[in-house]
Amino acid sequence: MRKNMRLALGSAQFGMHYGISNETGQVGLIEIKRILSECEKAGIDLIDTAISYGDSERVLGQTGVQQFRIVTKIPGVPDGTENVATWVRREVEGSLDRLKVPHLYGLLMHQSAMLLQSNAYQVVQAMQDLKKAGIVQKLGMSLYNPCELNNVKRLFKPDLVQLPLNVLDRRFEERGWLKILCSEGVEIHSRSSFLQGLLLMKRTDIPSKFGRWRLVWDSWHSYLDATGVKACAACLNYPLNLPEVDRVVVGVTSAAQLIELLRDTKNSTGFEQWPGLANVDQRLINPSLWARL
Repeated sequence: MRKNMRLALGSAQFGMHYGISNETGQVGLIEIKRILSECEKAGIDLIDTAISYGDSERVLGQTGVQQFRIVTKIPGVPDGTENVATWVRREVEGSLDRLKVPHLYGLLMHQSAMLLQSNAYQVVQAMQDLKKAGIVQKLGMSLYNPCELNNVKRLFKPDLVQLPLNVLDRRFEERGWLKILCSEGVEIHSRSSFLQGLLLMKRTDIPSKFGRWRLVWDSWHSYLDATGVKACAACLNYPLNLPEVDRVVVGVTSAAQLIELLRDTKNSTGFEQWPGLANVDQRLINPSLWARL
């Protein structure tokens, strides 16, 4: 598969203001059309979205995405829901209606907390019914931590998992989970290649709250300066050079940004192991915790 075909378009920016380095806010409809046009030219045929991504599904439907494979995610079941199967089906039907597509390539559970709820098995059963009906091709889970995989496996065998993977966060690779999942035939989509844009920032632009990881930034930018490799190319070259990774989800805020990203990927020189760069500090590698810094 060509490198471009291994890229997938993330759409969080299409439905809300997303990303620590995002200075333009939510992407407008006209620019989304330009981005999707460039995706088609480049051979990028998969879009990742979620019900919780604000207006993302609706604006994608307005733009027209029938020619793309779509992966979306369902949120946790609200407390007090009496019929879980009906709720799941209505959520998926709502996604199909907003996206204006007849079926989905992938349907994922969005939060790990869903795995621990008393209705988790009912959610899985409802998802499997949708797969049997041909409404969904692949079922799976959006992961945040390797330890969640044990809970997933207790419930069902996923067809597809999405997980964080970048030059700082290598937990799934270093703990052997990529090889295990690949050997089991599970399709792997990586996300957070840029760590919400933090890895693309100039050294002087990194917010002061990340100052406690000064040595990490020193190592990262010393590598970029010494090799002449652009940050975007280095970030993408890591997951793209892992043979177990089927898709690398990337988000952009403009067509020009996507074109530059594709150019950087093409000109990438190859991934290098940077001493001391891998990090397991959740406060750094988990963006959901950044508000507490």
